[in-house]
Amino acid sequence: MGKEDKFVTETNPLEEPIKSRLSGILEPVKPNPNFVNNLRERIQVVQHPAIIQKFSNIQFVAILVAGIVSAVVLTTMLARFIVNLLFQGKPPTSEESL
Repeated sequence: MGKEDKFVTETNPLEEPIKSRLSGILEPVKPNPNFVNNLRERIQVVQHPAIIQKFSNIQFVAILVAGIVSAVVLTTMLARFIVNLLFQGKPPTSEESL
């Protein structure tokens, strides 16, 4: 028998006074029915949460246009970055210096 087995099988002498003291302190409490009903009303989930909404056609078109413009700007920036990386060490030609 190891030390752990001995600890698990034997009762701790301090365990009984703690159990009896806690059984007297920790008793179930009957909540106020008004509090329970008020809490139940506040946390009920409605059929359609307020965050989820349907977009009107104008809102949908505006979001779609904003997304397309953002994608074009991001693609342009990425392309310019790649071009700058590729031609970073090359000297300018006579046409570029004009």
